Amino acid sequence: MAPVAPLQTGRFLRLARRSVEVWQCAFRRLPMWIDHETDPDAPPTRAFGFVCRSVRTGLVHVGMPESRDAAALADCAVNTLQEFGLKWQKQLEGRPAAIQVEDRVLKDALEARRADLDADVVLVPSLPELTAVLRDLQEGASGDTRPNLLDDPAITVQMVRAFAEVAAEFHRAAPWRLFDNADLIIVEHGGVPRSVSRVSVMGAGGEEFGLAFYETQAQFERLMDGRVPERAFGVTFEPCDGLPFGDVDLWEDEHLPVDGDEGYPLAAEFRARGVMRRPTSDELAAIEGLLRAIATVTEEELDRGTWNTSVSTSRGPLQLTLTLPEVVEALDPTTVGPSSLGDRDRIQRQMAALLSSREFGSIEDANAALQQALISGQFDKNTENEVLSPTDEAREWEVVRWSGTGGRGQRWRGGRSHWIRTVPMRGRR
Repeated sequence: MAPVAPLQTGRFLRLARRSVEVWQCAFRRLPMWIDHETDPDAPPTRAFGFVCRSVRTGLVHVGMPESRDAAALADCAVNTLQEFGLKWQKQLEGRPAAIQVEDRVLKDALEARRADLDADVVLVPSLPELTAVLRDLQEGASGDTRPNLLDDPAITVQMVRAFAEVAAEFHRAAPWRLFDNADLIIVEHGGVPRSVSRVSVMGAGGEEFGLAFYETQAQFERLMDGRVPERAFGVTFEPCDGLPFGDVDLWEDEHLPVDGDEGYPLAAEFRARGVMRRPTSDELAAIEGLLRAIATVTEEELDRGTWNTSVSTSRGPLQLTLTLPEVVEALDPTTVGPSSLGDRDRIQRQMAALLSSREFGSIEDANAALQQALISGQFDKNTENEVLSPTDEAREWEVVRWSGTGGRGQRWRGGRSHWIRTVPMRGRR
């Protein structure tokens, strides 16, 4: 915004000074994003402007400074106030006798320009009305009605800071390298809400990263079957413009930690018609513990299938027992003995050999070939001539895992002492 023009100042001061007219004003981050002018891959920046409001009429006017240096901000404030009075002079019926601000620096800047405004500048503790104006602008301009984490009075800034710290730790650790999307973790602890008592790690597909939560194992299995869930609850990692504006403000105001431009954590449940619910304070504390427990998990713990861990949270230490039911079942000698594990290793090698021996025109063709081989008993015969050493037997080898919706590359770990577990064939993002 250009420096104040003397002609505009003269026109403004000729308006009637009304004692009943009080305006509120402040510099605020605006609920909109501005893309980089030349680099489409650069992260967007948050719009910043001067907001003024008439207490009597509710009319609002916004101006944006050319830069954030003191002189440019002062010019923007005076210009916006004068433009407000001139643009809406019929409705306002004059200029204000008093201007309320919540920032002493702004108060001093406006008092230094008193000759341009001829109004008393009053410092007040806060201006919640301007916050409500921006929320209305956000909902009206973009339809963004997503709630913020701090909308729940039971959630404190300290709790969000603890969540932000462990979320950054989780994102840096990239535990999705150890998990497949189909690995379900059961959480055993009386203090963990049912809504987060079943967990899967997202990231094997290379698109969505974080944790997904389920109330029951059946809910998870329905999702694995391809059925659309009624709810989707989890923690995902987004660029800054993927979060509600209130969360972005909180991260900036409190200097909360974040791991990179695409590492802003969003904890939310999405329901039908795009309705978002934020976690309760109990859920947020449990999520904090689960993020830390899974970020620090070891391959040895995963191979056991169940492990105990003690993690710190904003509400104190949390003792958790985490279980991978498929691993526990595979290790149960009543369901899978050493011989069946060896047969499974051999069959997996035979399936891999079949799939790599020729090209298939479609997933259906590959599935049909595998089905035919199973029916004919081809995989029942041990056609391997050499005896594998324990080292060779435990090696990692690749096999294409086919499903009804598409192929997905996986690496299977075989071996006498290993349960059959998939490890994503993808490096850290």
